[in-house]
Amino acid sequence: MQILVAEDDPSLAALEAELLAAEGYSVTLAPTPDRAYELARAQSWGAVLVDTFGRRHAELEAADRSFFRAMAASGPVIVVSARSGIARLRPAELGVAAIVPKPFHVDHLLDTIRSVSS
Repeated sequence: MQILVAEDDPSLAALEAELLAAEGYSVTLAPTPDRAYELARAQSWGAVLVDTFGRRHAELEAADRSFFRAMAASGPVIVVSARSGIARLRPAELGVAAIVPKPFHVDHLLDTIRSVSS
């Protein structure tokens, strides 16, 4: 399965890619929201992991809902974020399949990917 990882922290993006590749996933990295959107529009994905790219919680509710929904057209979106309060949101509030707060346990992330992509 192909997974798009939209993460602006290069070290975390590399770690996520390595972990996912070890599980047999094919991973494409997108370091910016624009690149992630471009890649999402180009093909379908088994899952799309999206960081909040440093936005504050209030900005998530206003600006990113349409971005996440647009990304969801190419595959199930999992928001992976360290933003304060992100765990209190329901995925439906953001138009995504799941939310995984950082720091995350690898097994939790993998279980979430499997559950939204099946």
